[in-house]
Amino acid sequence: MIDFYTAPTPNGHKVSCTLEAMKLKYETHVVNLMENEQKKPEFLAISPNGRIPAIVDRDADNLPIFESGAIMIYLAEKTGKLMPTDLNEKAKVLQAARLADELEPWNCCVRGQYGPGGTQANPLAGYRQEPGVEANSTTETYVAMKLFIDNWRWQGVPFYVRTGKRLAKRLSEVVLTFREAPVHLFDAATGGPTANQLILRIQPDEGAEFRFEVKSPGSGMRSRPIDMEFSYDESFGEPSDEGYVRLLADAMLSDPTLFTRADEVEAAWRLYTPLLELIEDSPWQLPIQPYESRTWGPAAADALLARDGLLWRRP
Repeated sequence: MIDFYTAPTPNGHKVSCTLEAMKLKYETHVVNLMENEQKKPEFLAISPNGRIPAIVDRDADNLPIFESGAIMIYLAEKTGKLMPTDLNEKAKVLQAARLADELEPWNCCVRGQYGPGGTQANPLAGYRQEPGVEANSTTETYVAMKLFIDNWRWQGVPFYVRTGKRLAKRLSEVVLTFREAPVHLFDAATGGPTANQLILRIQPDEGAEFRFEVKSPGSGMRSRPIDMEFSYDESFGEPSDEGYVRLLADAMLSDPTLFTRADEVEAAWRLYTPLLELIEDSPWQLPIQPYESRTWGPAAADALLARDGLLWRRP
């Protein structure tokens, strides 16, 4: 039996859903936040930070657990449910990854370096003008690549990745672009149908967005794009943990999900080593492409996608 201390808040709902999904026996104790019951000594003995939710596992010598994430991981480990059963999947994906053109990798990779930019009121120096950087430095500050993952799930699906410094925005996201239908039933109001996309925002503003074409109201046969959006902050009333906060918490909870194992590191090096050797031996085949500070990268990166009839997303 588990004693469950909670209140009608999003974090409390997360744990109650977990308990129900795992079909665990529990007894609910409602904590009145308006009366500051979470600050009383008897509750602080269970949850020292004075916050809900918290549980006491009677079957584990009255073990107290607090913080919703810690509770959910504890319950998952206790029951063996809702936890990944195969921790090798990340390594398998990296081991199956390859450059889109292994014989001529310069056709599927772009290196860039930011130059001066900004505004007249707030000018920004280029990388070579930064303190301690050589005037003819060829260190890249931007990389874009086209990859394939040779497994049954992703066979033949191109993956485009890019990362860089001094870009137009600081963000991390995954964009799934759906293939265009062979037949269009509607005329797009914007001149041509836009690709349906599922956008997973990692940081900042963790959440998701689904962008797709729908038929416009009325008797006509025209469509227009709309967005359906989920924001973690707006839905749960509190911001999600920043990257290192989450990693430190996972380390204390012995949760290895977000950490990189040795075989994953080796698989990544196997993927990138041919590029590093090319840069070392024949740098002219993969030259540095300049781009202005606070833009989305060099024009060569746009050309990489344009060859496949695609565009980078610019949020």
